[in-house]
Amino acid sequence: MKKPPKHIGLFILKRKTGDRYQSRLWNPVIGRVGKTKVWESRDLAEVLMLHFQLKKDYEASGYEIIREIPDQKKERKIEMLLDAAALYEKYLNDDPKLVAKHEARNRDKRYIRDTIYYMRSFLKVLSDQGVVLGRAHVSVLGKEAVGHFYNYLEGRFETGEIGSETWNRYLNSNKYWLRYLVRKGIIQDNPFETVKMKSVVRDPQAMELEELEQLLNVITPENGLSTKGIKRVEKVDYYRPWLSDYILLSTLCGGRPGEMVFLKWSQITGNYIELINYKRNNYENATHNKVYVYIHPELASVLARLMVDQKNENDYILVPDYENRIGLRQFVNKAFRHYWNQVNSKKNLTLNNTRHTYINAVVNTLGEDGFPMHNKKETAVRHYLSKKKRQDLEEGKVLFGVDPSLLSG
Repeated sequence: MKKPPKHIGLFILKRKTGDRYQSRLWNPVIGRVGKTKVWESRDLAEVLMLHFQLKKDYEASGYEIIREIPDQKKERKIEMLLDAAALYEKYLNDDPKLVAKHEARNRDKRYIRDTIYYMRSFLKVLSDQGVVLGRAHVSVLGKEAVGHFYNYLEGRFETGEIGSETWNRYLNSNKYWLRYLVRKGIIQDNPFETVKMKSVVRDPQAMELEELEQLLNVITPENGLSTKGIKRVEKVDYYRPWLSDYILLSTLCGGRPGEMVFLKWSQITGNYIELINYKRNNYENATHNKVYVYIHPELASVLARLMVDQKNENDYILVPDYENRIGLRQFVNKAFRHYWNQVNSKKNLTLNNTRHTYINAVVNTLGEDGFPMHNKKETAVRHYLSKKKRQDLEEGKVLFGVDPSLLSG
């Protein structure tokens, strides 16, 4: 018989076929169970005597018998990509098999959800590059994979779909994932460690009234034509008859692009619009972080005009017949950049800056004494003003002073 390792686990097991018994050996070196002896006897009592004698033979040879056989799945070395991702998800959720009770982090559920989303976005990019996720080895997590993910984020950043902070969250979340894999000995190096983060502008730019009106005026069919591509040049038309209303309402309402694209008439209650904070692409399932925007006179004028096309309260307020809402948001991002480049301004703005324009208008109109101070104007305006306080401060006041002809369409 081939010598087993110094520590072994020995147990008896009935065969799946037939009625003969066998004693099996757990080998902790290779992490496998191997057959050691098949007994001819069909009498369990006799087999137990033979089994105990085999155990004594091992012990007499200087081997220690392990009472508990290790969990094969637990001891199995992680080598496949999806297994490494699943392991990290368990770690984030403080799986007791991975995290001791005194080391549990009790992470916020939203943080875990977002972190997993960023990790799966990375995996989706690898899949788009031809990596078969179900058969991929962890060795694919190298510089080339990180390079593809970097290019993916750069593309979204350049179109204004994500900002610097979101860009950094994507990178940091995956950096922490690979850092965990390095710590567990699953991979050797973490290529995310050398990727430079984006510098975050803490005081975002906003449109001045003249710039907003100029932007709305340049949105015409003749100004909408453009081209895209280098090797294969294609003509693109960014003009849509509803684009001005989309940008104007986004500015007057102050919602994020994700909040505005899914805004429904049912979210208007009394004198307020209930915005839902869709900060991730899981739009339809987000129901947290609600913010109430008071319907000031200019906002009311635009809503009254758009209400003409309303069929029921579950209709989207903006472009209700556009089924692909994520595609709609992406198109408006690109169209905004296209038309903004025709505005006489040196600012590099995106659709996200409509929100900052609204925040500045509120602060400038109400004065900084109108609400509790906070290190970020946006947080103060969106979260530190009660509904009644907002109505008392904004009722009857003109926040922007937009040309009435633009409000009436």
